[in-house]
Amino acid sequence: MPLDPQAEARIAQARHNFVLYQELHEAGHHLDWAGTALFYTALHLVDAHAIQIGRKSANVDGDVFSDDEWGLRRDSQRRSGHQLRGAYVETSLPLIAKNYLKLAHFSRDTRYRLKHPGPEELQAYGGILDDVRKVLRRTGVWFDSPTLPAPQAAQAPPQ
Repeated sequence: MPLDPQAEARIAQARHNFVLYQELHEAGHHLDWAGTALFYTALHLVDAHAIQIGRKSANVDGDVFSDDEWGLRRDSQRRSGHQLRGAYVETSLPLIAKNYLKLAHFSRDTRYRLKHPGPEELQAYGGILDDVRKVLRRTGVWFDSPTLPAPQAAQAPPQ
């Protein structure tokens, strides 16, 4: 089955985030943001799954998980996209639910609790993302692991 263009766009963003993770991890800089890039790689793959398999679509703002009907419920509590996506993962992708949650918590901890992971811890979370990717690949939602180009030698500016 060909990929929906919205799913393709989410997969492209997941790959983009994964490349950022790789670059930051390899450089050993800003490993907190590398952890966030790991989570957002998983998030965009889940969005692609929801579009391709779950038959969801992005709203006018580009959000796949949006509580557009919050005013119609009795509790009138608006749920965040992260809450709605988490519920989707639990019900539609239970094989990745624990790992998705680990990545979400890791990202939150690096952003809000000022956690600064070391290279080994970041590598472990990279393995968790690999497990998520393996499961999603079986559903047709995946990207090839990009390889980083070799660093280019700095060139002297033209005179």
